[in-house]
Amino acid sequence: MTPGSTLGDRVLLSGFDADNPNQIRGSGPELSSPEDLLVEADGRMLVLDDETAIVAVDAQSGDRSILSGENAVGDLIGAGPAFNGIQSLALDAANNRLFAVQYNALLAVDLDTGDRTLISAGAGEDPATDIGSGPALTDPLSLALDADNNRLLLLNGSYYPGSGKLMSVDLATGNRSVIADPDTGAGDMPQNPVTVSLDAANNRALVLDALSGKPGIVAVDLDTGNRSVISGYDLGPDGERNSGDEQLFGSGSPFNTEADLTDAVLDAGRRILYVTDNACGSLIAVDIDSGDRVLVSGFAF
Repeated sequence: MTPGSTLGDRVLLSGFDADNPNQIRGSGPELSSPEDLLVEADGRMLVLDDETAIVAVDAQSGDRSILSGENAVGDLIGAGPAFNGIQSLALDAANNRLFAVQYNALLAVDLDTGDRTLISAGAGEDPATDIGSGPALTDPLSLALDADNNRLLLLNGSYYPGSGKLMSVDLATGNRSVIADPDTGAGDMPQNPVTVSLDAANNRALVLDALSGKPGIVAVDLDTGNRSVISGYDLGPDGERNSGDEQLFGSGSPFNTEADLTDAVLDAGRRILYVTDNACGSLIAVDIDSGDRVLVSGFAF
């Protein structure tokens, strides 16, 4: 990530090495389907694997061990309710925990023991089992911690393009509320949202929209739910996709029309959102103030 002769160079940290296929880097359970990643201050990585386990990875050795969830033979590591299809993680280092979200439930995981505790669950309809009120977490996609407001920002998807929700989950009560959806806030609703990041300095969420043919980054005002594209194409004045009046925000090459934007992480200090494009095998840096895009590593986008 540092400019210079090594900018964008990639090295294997743990797992299968294509340059040395007979030697997996690091010992411990192999990663079967890694889907999300957090990094602690000491460099330890926490990987969501196969929606059922959180694997701790030593950054120096590449060694892997299960922090919480199922091991290879189905035994549970850590106490508390079992995971059931985890979709996303968020780190709360100040309270020595991480959050994991799955269908209809948000859990906290102790970073030392792997113990799991329900924070929010249900749809506010069954007092015997529900934790918190508000809309159910029917298709959770991504989490971002808003520590100053003791809440999580949560993307909740939908089967219909443009009809998902950006929600808030109160960590004290488990209550769930809508920040933005087609009926809350104005502006382009992300058509195919995949991740959310918190830009606390501007009181907004940044949503990566993997809209086919016109991917981009949508800023959502956390007070009003109003939305605006800050990088990539918007839907244009008529609000319709692929009608010819789309506007491009930010300089540099547009996101490729064949792009498959899959994840994003915000470096708040540098004001850069790093975006992965699975179709091009690229890491792209996006200036969140100007919307400008540059290639950091991988193939040209």
